[in-house]
Order: sequence, then C-alpha cells, then structure tokens
Amino acid sequence: MSGGSLSLAVVVATRDRPAKLHDCLGALSRSRRRPERVVVVDSASTDDRTAATGREAGAELVRCSVPGTSRARNAGLAGVDEELVAFTDDDCLVSPDWTTALVAAFAEDAGAAFVTGQVRADADVHRRAWLAVSLTTDARPRRLGPGDDPSTFGHGANMAWRRRELERIGGFDESMGPATSLRAGEDVDAWWRALRAGMTGFYTPEAVVVHRQWRSRRAALRSHYGYGVGAGALAVKRYRTAAVQGRAGARRQLLRGLVLDEGLGPVWRSVRQGHEIGAAANALMFLGGLEGARRAARLAVVDGRFTPDLDGQS
Repeated sequence: MSGGSLSLAVVVATRDRPAKLHDCLGALSRSRRRPERVVVVDSASTDDRTAATGREAGAELVRCSVPGTSRARNAGLAGVDEELVAFTDDDCLVSPDWTTALVAAFAEDAGAAFVTGQVRADADVHRRAWLAVSLTTDARPRRLGPGDDPSTFGHGANMAWRRRELERIGGFDESMGPATSLRAGEDVDAWWRALRAGMTGFYTPEAVVVHRQWRSRRAALRSHYGYGVGAGALAVKRYRTAAVQGRAGARRQLLRGLVLDEGLGPVWRSVRQGHEIGAAANALMFLGGLEGARRAARLAVVDGRFTPDLDGQS
C-alpha cells in the first residue's frame, strides 16, 4: 500500500543553526513525496537568521520564546491538522524517499500510532578513533509493542506519528529533552507513554535520515552524558508511575537499567572490545544516569509527565 491518501506535515525544531537548517530544508525539498506542510519551529533563536532561512525555503514559521526541543515540537504539533506529523532535526538530511516510506508504513500497519526509521552517520571513520552520536541502523522492519524496550525504537530525528495519537498522550514531555535540566530522552519517553496507553508502532528501515556528525569528540562525549541524564530521568518516571503492587519489580528494573544496561555493563563491553572512546562515552552515560535520576526524583509526575522545568539548561 502506498498510503498516498494520508496527509503529512513535517516539523523541524531549530535554534541558532541557520546553515544546518538550510541544508536540512534543502534535503526535504527533494522529497519524491512532498509533505503537505513543512513547519520550522524557532526555539528562541538569538537573531533573525533562523526565521529568514525558514521563509526562504517556503516553510511555515512558529516561534517559541523559551528554548526546548520538546516545547518546540509541541508548538509545531499544535499548528498542523494533517493526519500524520513527522519530526526530524536541523542537523539531519532526510533521504528523497523518507516521506514516502513513513506514509507507506502507516498504510501497511493501520494500527501503528508511530513509525521510526534508520538514522545513519555521514562519516566513515575507524570505530576506535571516533564516537558516533544518535544512530539507528537496524535493517529489519519490525512492529513495536508491549514488552519491547522503547530505548531501542530509534531516535527523535526520525519519527512520525498519527497526529491524534500523539495529541492523546499529551505530546512530548516539556521537562525532558535538549534545553532542559533533564537533557534528553523525550523521544523514548513519548514512545513509552504511547505503549502504556495501549498503542503500538512500526520500525521501517526504508525511512532513512542521515545525522551529520559535526560535533567534536569532546562535544560528542558531552552528548552521551546528556543521554544518560535523560535515561536516568525516564527510569525514575517509570518507577514512580508503576502500580504500587509492581513497585518491587520496578525498583529492580530501575537499578538494573542504571547500573547494568546503561551503566557498567556497556563500559565493560567497550573495554573488552578495545574501544576506549566508547568506554568513556558509556562511563559518562552511567554518571549522567545517576545525575538524571537525582534530578528527576525532585520533580512530580502528573499524567505521565514531569512538572514543567522552565529553568533547565542544555
């Protein structure tokens, strides 16, 4: 099924990266299946270059006065009425068939609330000397549902939703993600809340986004620390939203996630493989996880979302 009858909007959140935004929108303009709407959400940029770049590309513009990726995505979501809404990041280049593959996946799996796809690197560097950021390269399509780990579903730079389903779970948690104190995890959190609400998703390797690896090694390591903060925060949220009778199991899952799955286990595997940079990144994720858990423990959880944290920092 082609899914050609499903309408699609694409939302790109951005802040102070007009050159990268220009390239992102340029790639999107080469889509074989043009979206009905492209929305650029200016997440409190400090000058007018972001808005000018969006206007030059013919995109609709939305501005947020307070920075935050989740806040920007929610603002974009609120401004569209298409059946499907896709998200990518300003430092990504979508493939010409990206929109086609996303829409086709929704048509193939009529019950899917969300679809994710591959996120590839734009660099080919020896794995021991380089640290990639935010990649998903599984070549096998699969359905995503109860019992699956949402942290394996993909990345927020390549995801699409049935608009009404994303609205039903309240959009993205604005206390999570870049430009908040919880740093990351807003995509995994949304998928987790969707599963809790009885929804399912679909992963299609045909939907491909290239994530440009522009960060220095030091900046990439900082990103991994941030991913750990987000993962730790989500682990605490999952524990606190578990039913009272399930708290013992949730506590074991929390500790296993922080210490083994996201912590010392990956560090040890990287050391054994001789991947020193990977070991450093995993160690920072472990430390970030502990810090994220500490920060999240001080926030209330209401309807599956943390209370707003407007004073966060990236």
